[in-house]
Amino acid sequence: MPSLKIENFAGMIPARDPTLLPENAAGYSRNASLYKGNLQGFRQPSLVHTLSNSAAVMAYRVPLGAPYDFANSVWMEFTDPYTNVIRAPVIKDTYKRYYFFSPSNVPQYSPLASIQSNALKLTLGVPAPEQAPAVLPSAPLPSGPVTSTVTTSSTNTSSATGTAGSSSSSATTTTSGSGSTTVGGTTTPTGTGTGTSSATTSTTLPASSTTANISGTGSTTTTVSTPSTPVIETRAYVYTWVTTYGEEGPPSLPTVVTSVAGSTYQVVVIPPLAADTTNRSLGSVNIYRTVTDASGNAEYYLVTTMPITATVFNDTILDSTISTGTILPSLNWTPPPALQGCVAMPNGILAGWANDREIWFCEPYRPHAWPVAYSISVDFSIVGLGVTGSSLVIATTGNPYIATGITPGSMTLQKMSIHEPCISRNSIVSSQEAVYYSSENGLVAINPGMADLISKALVSRQDWAALGPANFCAAKYSSAYLAFTKATTLGDGSGDNGFIIDNSSPNTPYINIRFPTSVTNIFQDEITGEALVISNGAVYQWDAQSATTQLPYLWRSRTFQFLYRQQFVAALIYFTLPTSVKIPAPSSATRNTSQTQTFDPTTQYLIFRVYADGNLVLVREVQKTAELIMIPSGFKANFWQFELEGQVTITNFQVATAVKDLGVV
Repeated sequence: MPSLKIENFAGMIPARDPTLLPENAAGYSRNASLYKGNLQGFRQPSLVHTLSNSAAVMAYRVPLGAPYDFANSVWMEFTDPYTNVIRAPVIKDTYKRYYFFSPSNVPQYSPLASIQSNALKLTLGVPAPEQAPAVLPSAPLPSGPVTSTVTTSSTNTSSATGTAGSSSSSATTTTSGSGSTTVGGTTTPTGTGTGTSSATTSTTLPASSTTANISGTGSTTTTVSTPSTPVIETRAYVYTWVTTYGEEGPPSLPTVVTSVAGSTYQVVVIPPLAADTTNRSLGSVNIYRTVTDASGNAEYYLVTTMPITATVFNDTILDSTISTGTILPSLNWTPPPALQGCVAMPNGILAGWANDREIWFCEPYRPHAWPVAYSISVDFSIVGLGVTGSSLVIATTGNPYIATGITPGSMTLQKMSIHEPCISRNSIVSSQEAVYYSSENGLVAINPGMADLISKALVSRQDWAALGPANFCAAKYSSAYLAFTKATTLGDGSGDNGFIIDNSSPNTPYINIRFPTSVTNIFQDEITGEALVISNGAVYQWDAQSATTQLPYLWRSRTFQFLYRQQFVAALIYFTLPTSVKIPAPSSATRNTSQTQTFDPTTQYLIFRVYADGNLVLVREVQKTAELIMIPSGFKANFWQFELEGQVTITNFQVATAVKDLGVV
């Protein structure tokens, strides 16, 4: 005669007919934790924080002590459900900064100390100064010929012969000289030269002489005008603003100046305007100037850093000195645009989206700097972002995309062939193996090697659409995708408000969840990885390790179909009592025998129900393990189902058409 033994309990496969399910599968299961193959409930959600703002629909936690010390934590609360909070990617950030991105605010950030004191958040990014610096060299360029001073020296020798009273003579003069040019107090040699001249003269000699030698030397100074070219240099100056946290902004427009080498350059910077300092903490000014190398390439080098209140600097620093220092890093940096959301990638990169279809990346480890050159665009409106490994998954209103790269300037964009639009931003869940999100047709999984509708074997597209996937919010729970609806209940008529999908475990393909109260949102705790649920103005840890009680579960078997009508007459259920069950042991005197009773976790262990051809034929409170349960006679049927609702840990149950088949004498 037919008998059944059900063990190694498994979850639901709603896509299949209830009569065609595996023998251990559930036709319906709620709050059943089946990872061990036995049947038990998930632990009760544990209250970890009461929201101070009744309008808050998103939260983020910073632990101050042990990771699981939820009480000793800083809780941030947000009224925008799409708020993303990211810890500073900077290694050993002494300020412990946190960054905030949401559609309802400009990108913001704040150090932990300011968060704890409820100080206003700072606007992310440093603006470029509106005006170029004024630069005044001390020596103006010459406007006309340059005066040179030339000194010459000459030596004259002459001789004469003749008779007394008259003579004739000839003379030769040799001249040599050197000259210099003086401009602006600087003397520059201009050249040397020699020359020879001759002349014949007549003279009267003494009567007693026939020959006379005459020699002499002399010098003269002559001023002449000669053309001369001084050493001229051209340089450009810019300046940047820097916050008290060391965040540097883009440079001002340059000022190009040409002057004589050796000049002193007075650099005047323009103080920031009120709009530049609002919700910012500007602390200093960096002045840069160009230095040109032997190949003619120019770079901006740091000249000096001044307090934000200073406006003038006299630059006399040599090129050889500053060219060994800091090159301007922020030449192409810009503050972030009005990002709709943001995620953190490896290598200190943040990725956000703006302008509907644009993806932006920050400079590595510099969340305040978002170069325009790093932005890329997709063909469809962006719904949200997720990260798996070093890849960015872009969920859109059309095909999903993947951007892959280890630096923001080397990202390659791939359009996935699967056309599954994302219909809920809060349904996007990042994990090591894939990024998941909900579409109209089911649960989508995307990674560089896969783009698939992973729920297609579990839930038909019609049944999935009936659940209301546009209202889903989700988080990762261990290896499972845990989702809740922001509507009151799922659209499957069960009265439940959530579900779990876990393809990594054969026992938990799909399980319905009934959270005790309506769910506002769910998010992943960054430190512990726990799924935290926002409900009724409070935050709860899902399936908390610290919980001392369990959620009551309900597990209904598949529909067993028999060729001939059968009459099952008895059943045995084997279970153990978990420590979380703290009610007094039920007794026969307290047994509820009503056939319409509902399970009471304050007084009962377990209720067993039997359906024959869809009719409820037995409702029995079970008080002991292996207790013989008699099924009323007179119910021959082709289709049988068995239902267990309780809070004990069931290892198996058996039903038979004869008591002896259960081994009971």
